[in-house]
Amino acid sequence: MIYICQKNHSNILMAEVHGVFTQEDFDDVFLPRLREILKEFPSASIVIEFNNDFRGWELITLWREVQLSIEYFNVIDKMAIIGQSKILKWIFHLLHPLSLVSIERFTHGEIEKAKAWAAIT
Repeated sequence: MIYICQKNHSNILMAEVHGVFTQEDFDDVFLPRLREILKEFPSASIVIEFNNDFRGWELITLWREVQLSIEYFNVIDKMAIIGQSKILKWIFHLLHPLSLVSIERFTHGEIEKAKAWAAIT
């Protein structure tokens, strides 16, 4: 399940993932919010926190994230990934070289650092 944590008018999409990140979460919650931001701003950054109860992605969702980085590479400035699970670390190391977007990984205690990094263009 994904929750959008956007509280202010900003080009930074902030989200929090619990449990399993599903295709429905991606297509019905995450992607529409990203598109709304891109209607207002020429580019966006993403800060996504994978909570301690995060158990992984549906395979199709992982593929959709790769497609996102390809499709939106020229309008997504940065993606900050926050989390500490072994699954997340493994996926980060696997996908980081394939991504066209600047990605950085942070721990849960570094949320403010992640937001500040994502805000710098």
